[in-house]
Amino acid sequence: MESWSPLQSVHTLRCKLKDYIDQYQKVVAADPSVAGHIENALKGASYVIPGASEELSELIYACANILSYGHDALLKHAAGLPLWVNTSPVCQRLQVLLIALEQMEVVIEMVAARYSALHRWLTVSAIVLTKALLRLFLLYRRPSMQTWPVIKPLDRQQYPTTATASAGSSSSNTDELESSLDSTETTSSPVDRHCGPAPSADADGGGDGVTASLDGTSSQPSFVWQGRRMGRVLRSLRDPSDDDPSRRQSLAQLLGVPLPPLASRQLILAEMIYTLRPTVHLLCLLRFGFRSWLPWILSLMMDVASLYVHFSKSGMSPGERAEQSRRLYLLALYLIRSPCYDRQTKHYIIGILKRLSKSLFPVSAIANSCLEYLPTWQRVYFYTWLS
Repeated sequence: MESWSPLQSVHTLRCKLKDYIDQYQKVVAADPSVAGHIENALKGASYVIPGASEELSELIYACANILSYGHDALLKHAAGLPLWVNTSPVCQRLQVLLIALEQMEVVIEMVAARYSALHRWLTVSAIVLTKALLRLFLLYRRPSMQTWPVIKPLDRQQYPTTATASAGSSSSNTDELESSLDSTETTSSPVDRHCGPAPSADADGGGDGVTASLDGTSSQPSFVWQGRRMGRVLRSLRDPSDDDPSRRQSLAQLLGVPLPPLASRQLILAEMIYTLRPTVHLLCLLRFGFRSWLPWILSLMMDVASLYVHFSKSGMSPGERAEQSRRLYLLALYLIRSPCYDRQTKHYIIGILKRLSKSLFPVSAIANSCLEYLPTWQRVYFYTWLS
């Protein structure tokens, strides 16, 4: 009879777990919609958890968001696409840490609040300071506009077409793909990204070859190759879509290429102000209290100042415009922050929701849910940090 060994059991368990993970990866890679169904199921489950288990509800929702990034990495790997573009290994690890911290911060704070108010605010301070330091370091390594989230989620609707068309062209040449996506003007290489170089001299009997247009008159790089000695004209194996700017832009959006560097010190200073805004707001909150208008006003001024400087920049990229729009819309949430909410807007917001709750079904159901959860949202989400 064989003796039982703990190490052998652990090894067997690891092998089985690895097999299950491999099978799961194959299923998700074969049908990306499975990943979305699993994430939506977890998020839906977080809403049906009883009110007494707010921590468990937040934990399930945070795990669903973190799982979404894991699915994105899996789908990129299955399509032969790089997980990061023009990002150093140190910044990659810091981005993963920042994503995990941003998704779990509410859960950590709610657990700490069960012990005492002191534990809660020590935890909040540690989280806010850590996030600020991580974002400042990322800003130092690459002085560009900081997005939220710092890792762009994969566009699942764009993935099937763009990723399939790009998997072969990217192949294993990740560096070439990254440099192509990071530059605004990219000239195509005469090297075939699918099958290596264009046909060599041996293919047509010797001599060097030149690329030509379909009529054989142009000497500029094209998709036709002509041998010098025998004059044989062969169509290049290089994919013409590699030179398509729209395809490169679609691939750049799919991979979440970092935003272009900020051109002036004024823009970098504006980005630093925006990054430090949650920390300054928290310090003023702890110093002057929740009933003081100073933290609210100072945070709003920092937001508006940063937006004003960025909007004065000309020639913004699509990613920068999207981030600017997101920050602009978030200014509306100042109406739900204390003390503005407690003293000014609470009466109007609740009055509007009560009127909507008396209307037809879809609107009334949403309004009643907002009336029920608004105190919790205001207490948990809108009092200190909002990136």
